Amino acid sequence: MPAQTPLLARFQPLAKPGFWLASLMVVALSLTPMDSLPPQLFDWWDKAQHCIAFLVLAGLGFAAYPNKPRLLTALGLLLLGIGIEITQDWLGWRYGDVRDVIADGVGIAVSLVMLHRYEGRTEKSAKK
Repeated sequence: MPAQTPLLARFQPLAKPGFWLASLMVVALSLTPMDSLPPQLFDWWDKAQHCIAFLVLAGLGFAAYPNKPRLLTALGLLLLGIGIEITQDWLGWRYGDVRDVIADGVGIAVSLVMLHRYEGRTEKSAKK
């Protein structure tokens, strides 16, 4: 399991409540009827929102649960994204889209890569 990095440790006190609050907000916004949401500015904006939301959720999740394997956290978030899309399809006023799940996965992957790169730089500077 990864050690607690200075970056994650800095956000530790707010990480758990922030993670769960952000998760609830993502689910609530994802299940809100489309006519209750502001209009989309661009065709790609929906996918960008998915990517950004899950990038933030992943970062908060890694900080909130530093002793859990990151891939397990990432998989849990991807399952959340899949669950949201299935629920949207089931509700009827939204529709599920596999491209949204892909955008969620991209956001999670970007968060993993960013954290990995940050840790690599921190380890190099600690060895100097």
